Amino acid sequence: MANKAVSPIALITDYDDGLSIAALLVNAGYQVICHDRRKSKSKKAKPPTGVTTVTSIKDALKSAATVVTVVKSQQSDEDVYMMGGGVLAHAKAASLFVDMSPISPRMAREMHALAAVHDHRYVDAPYLGNVRELQANQALLFAGGEPGALKQAMPLLGAISQNILETGLPGTGAATRLAWQIALAGSLLGLVEAISFAALNSVDKSTIVELLKGQNSLIAGVAGAYGPAIEAEDFNGGLSVAAYLDDLNLALESADEGSLPLPGLETVQQLYDLLQLISDDRRGIQSLALAYYDDRNSERFGLNWQLAQKAMDVYERGGEDDEDEYDMYYDEDQSHHDHAHHQDRSTREGYGFDGFGEMGGGPEGNRPSTGNFFSDN
Repeated sequence: MANKAVSPIALITDYDDGLSIAALLVNAGYQVICHDRRKSKSKKAKPPTGVTTVTSIKDALKSAATVVTVVKSQQSDEDVYMMGGGVLAHAKAASLFVDMSPISPRMAREMHALAAVHDHRYVDAPYLGNVRELQANQALLFAGGEPGALKQAMPLLGAISQNILETGLPGTGAATRLAWQIALAGSLLGLVEAISFAALNSVDKSTIVELLKGQNSLIAGVAGAYGPAIEAEDFNGGLSVAAYLDDLNLALESADEGSLPLPGLETVQQLYDLLQLISDDRRGIQSLALAYYDDRNSERFGLNWQLAQKAMDVYERGGEDDEDEYDMYYDEDQSHHDHAHHQDRSTREGYGFDGFGEMGGGPEGNRPSTGNFFSDN
């Protein structure tokens, strides 16, 4: 296949999705030089055929005028671009940056401004989709940037996905992706509460799931995607709670910056926070249903409500020392939930339940008092 690029594409990543995107670009005829930032060799997948690998960002950018970044978090994205050995320090003159990482709209606008100051072009092009959709060119991709930058990036983006939505100026790609996640959060909460309410009133789960999957349902897509798993109590697989919480936190931070209250999203975020504390955040986001299980059924899935009670007791006592003790109840490996995130959640003026909730008496047993947000199944 003919090489479509005047110069190679430098691709910087720290997870397997980036390697899948590299493979798509190679299959479309591009020359790709990839730097995988993961330090552990055991965590690195074998690079796709035709992809050249290097050990630093500097080496990746030596001959590349187009840079694609696909990293897991906003902090990693900031490091890739702005650290001493990063993209801005080593990019060739008048480079095109295509940032496919999950970042906030503000971060995307700031990156665009930094790129422009250095005479580069920047496009924020985050995506949604599982591995199969990504590898099949079917991920949903949102592209924001100045018109000239978008035009330049479009052939490359077309090699990655057939489903591209041009959203407007810089930052709008990131904003549109988070808006999608906000809508999913509200729809998933509605699905879980509908199933829980139906079960409480002796309606078979299959009955309500089939109803909500039907063509007349307002949430047919979400019910079809997650209803069968909730019905079967299959809470593994799919988008993980940990990854989804990162997006919800970004969305809430962005909304706070604009003084926009999002009570529905605040509620879902706090429920997932609670599940992360008492359960395994590697489970899929359909595990939101577990928050509505009674103590006996919760035990079948290893939920530890005692941890939630301890954390709420610490939260209620308040103070910096207690804040540190609160953090100790979180798994040390869950690095994306750092002290700053906990502090933000404990001080934000919420519109749902506050902290771990105090809207009335909770269910009996070891649960904290979380009020009507939890029902006995």
